Amino acid sequence: MRALVGACLLGVCCSASLSSAGLLNAHQYLENLEEKRGRRMTHAEVVKDFRKLIDKLYASGNDPKDEHYPPVRKIDLVRNFVKSVGPVLGKQGHEIDSPLHLVMERANNLLGRDHDPKEHPHREAIAIVKRMATFYETVINAHAQMTKDEL
Repeated sequence: MRALVGACLLGVCCSASLSSAGLLNAHQYLENLEEKRGRRMTHAEVVKDFRKLIDKLYASGNDPKDEHYPPVRKIDLVRNFVKSVGPVLGKQGHEIDSPLHLVMERANNLLGRDHDPKEHPHREAIAIVKRMATFYETVINAHAQMTKDEL
């Protein structure tokens, strides 16, 4: 696992748009998720589970008919991300609804993104949602690499 994380930090196997903290969190998320489930997930499961999320996130930014296309609705996606990913990473208090400024700060921390408290939350949510898709792509890529390493 450490070799994989090291390779990803160098940009060998994962998208370069996540910071090193975001990459580490994506890898830790996968590891903790499998530990929580009590078994190693198959690659087909990982792709099936996370591809749906990724497609939903991309649709929210590209499909005007998508319910989350308006920036104000992207806040819902960000809140759900924090409440689902944070607890798996052992972050206390992330599983409950919080004030918007805390949600944005927490999402940025999970993704390894700099938080600008002066940026309007709707604009920031657009950038965060793009990084969330990259986060889940990294989870899929990390699992694929781990599967190859085991062969």
